Amino acid sequence: YFERQKHINSIFGVKDSLATYNATLCALQLEDNETAKKYLKELVNMDFKRPVIYSMLAEMYKADGDTVKMLGTIKMGRQRFPNDLGIIIAETNYYLSIGDLAKAQELLQEAVEQDPENPILHFTIGSNYDKLARDTSVNDESKVAMLAEAEKAYVKAIEFKPDYFDAYYNLGALFFNAGVEKFEFANAIPPEDFEAYDKAKEEYMAYWSKALPYLEQAHKIDPNDLNTLIALKSLYARLSMPEKLKETNDKINALTE
Repeated sequence: YFERQKHINSIFGVKDSLATYNATLCALQLEDNETAKKYLKELVNMDFKRPVIYSMLAEMYKADGDTVKMLGTIKMGRQRFPNDLGIIIAETNYYLSIGDLAKAQELLQEAVEQDPENPILHFTIGSNYDKLARDTSVNDESKVAMLAEAEKAYVKAIEFKPDYFDAYYNLGALFFNAGVEKFEFANAIPPEDFEAYDKAKEEYMAYWSKALPYLEQAHKIDPNDLNTLIALKSLYARLSMPEKLKETNDKINALTE
């Protein structure tokens, strides 16, 4: 019926963008992607004033493996709707998929300016800084700065979603892994260099102590998550907390029996 309405209006020289849009939505529901793509291209040419058409069409080109047309569609959408969150996210997801974390981070900052109370955006920013900090080519100063940015973003995500399990878990893992890295560094220090070892030990113990409350909170939110319990078991052992270690080990055994 939408197609019929579209055809009738075209007889009188009217480009019915609303009927075309509704026909597109129907085609998508029917998983008729070719028809949906044809109508989306028509809507783009009509300069239809709904930015979602650009992210929808870009996603179709991405599914086809045509990144040139995908990026071209996103670029056109950004020119016409520079502040639209959906188009920014579509572009961000592309750069994340190809591992261009720096470009993705730049776009994520734009996205969060448009939707500052969106916990998922803050979480994604934190996750991205987390990955950047694990780049072996990054110097220590940059790594510390990226860890701080990751922490800030994860904490912001929790502020807007207090029961955000993934944010708590990632924060705990962030500091746990940083501690392990420092621990391995400390073990490589020559035995006679007591001062350097003590400094490194102080750093890795501080990281592990910082990881603990976040992982414990993640466990409270999801008591049956095995990965959290395994991480806590390792932390309790490293922090010399035998009672907590036994309690956690019992929980793991109960879940895995």
